[in-house]
Amino acid sequence: MESKIVITFLLLSLSLIVACETIFHAQGTVVSSVSETPIDNVVVRLKLVDSGTVMDSVFTDQNGYFNVVSGVVGCVPSCPKTVIEFIGTDYIELTLEYETIDPFSLDSLRIKLEPKTQK
Repeated sequence: MESKIVITFLLLSLSLIVACETIFHAQGTVVSSVSETPIDNVVVRLKLVDSGTVMDSVFTDQNGYFNVVSGVVGCVPSCPKTVIEFIGTDYIELTLEYETIDPFSLDSLRIKLEPKTQK
């Protein structure tokens, strides 16, 4: 009887560990910090920091709009550190730590990129 309780406990514990998953997402617009106009063709990447794995990569459209979504990511023992990178040809690259973004703003981010200075 005692071994059945132990096995049941282990199976329940294992199912809780395996069930810990999440999906990372973010959407919004990218604009120039100077003119506030939308920037198209900015690369937006959702990336796992430790492995360097790019979970999603898109280009902004003519309105500066982007939408990145990861697949299901395991969070055992904790969710992996994730960043969102913004890379524009004539703009300074910006990297945001996903964990520092207000979760209520993930559907309406407004990202301002600084133009590279001309020499």
